[in-house]
Parts: sequence; C-alpha cells; structure tokens
Amino acid sequence: QNSVSSAELLYAREDVYENNWFSSVHSHSYTELFYITLGEGVFSIAGNRISVKAGDLLLINSNVPHTELSSKQNALGYIVLGVKSVEFVFENEENRDFLMSRTPALTQKIAPIFKEILQEKEAGEQYGAELCQSLLQTGLYYILKNTGNSVSLTETARSVSKECAEVKRYIDS
Repeated sequence: QNSVSSAELLYAREDVYENNWFSSVHSHSYTELFYITLGEGVFSIAGNRISVKAGDLLLINSNVPHTELSSKQNALGYIVLGVKSVEFVFENEENRDFLMSRTPALTQKIAPIFKEILQEKEAGEQYGAELCQSLLQTGLYYILKNTGNSVSLTETARSVSKECAEVKRYIDS
C-alpha cells in the first residue's frame, strides 16, 4: 500500500474572509491542503509570512502553527481539505513544514478536483464519500507528479502531540 492510498479525507470546506474575520495561530493533528479561490492575503506558517493570491496551492503538514490573513481590499477565499494519515516530505532541507505552489500546470488540475470534492461532500449522496476519497488520491498524485522530485508523501503512523511536534521541529532544524 502506497502513501497516497493511506490518505483519508477528514473534511472539505470553503471559506471567504472579509473584514469581520478573526483567525489566530493554530495547528492540527492532520495535514491541510489549501487552494486559493479568490482574492489575496498572507498565511503565517511556522513563523514564515507567505503572500497568496487566487490560483495558489498551499500544503501544510500536521502540527505546524499557521493562520490566514485576508487583504482588506481583495477578500481571501479558499477551499481547504483536511487529510489524515499522510504528510508531505519536502526536499528543501530548510523547510519541512509547508509548500506554496503557483505552478499553472498543477493548479489547473487541482482546482476542479478541490471543487468537486467540496460539492460531493456538501451533497452527501450515496457513494459521495468514496468518490471524494478517489478524487483526493487523484489530486495527491497530481501534486506529486507536478512538483517533480521536490515533494514526496509519507504515511504517518499515528498522531503526535503538539509538544512532541515542536521538539521534533527543533531537533530537525
């Protein structure tokens, strides 16, 4: 069984944030994949400020502190998928926590997959969960294919506490 088939979709959600939005730094015991659907803003991820705009893809591993900030002039919107049991491994030794991609070949493939997952989740119809799982795996394969050798996927055996994750990040840095 490969790592892609280990991935389990926990949720799919679409958010659009304007002036009344408040987000604080947080982390999760699972990986999150963000596809930016509109507007622009900044993600703060493990102390890094990353500017994002419509069409960008963000991959954030589990237990990585992050938050989103929307532009006041151009409201930030995204589809986010919560994915259990896998993490991305980034070839860049200086960053093991996240990846931001503006590669058109990738985002053109990912956008319709994220949208279809969201629609299927919201519809709640028969075979919808199975279809979402299949679409997730297809999306993960596109991510791996279009990032070359710079990204791979690994299976996570179990959840790690936030404290253990912080110690691991410190040791790895």
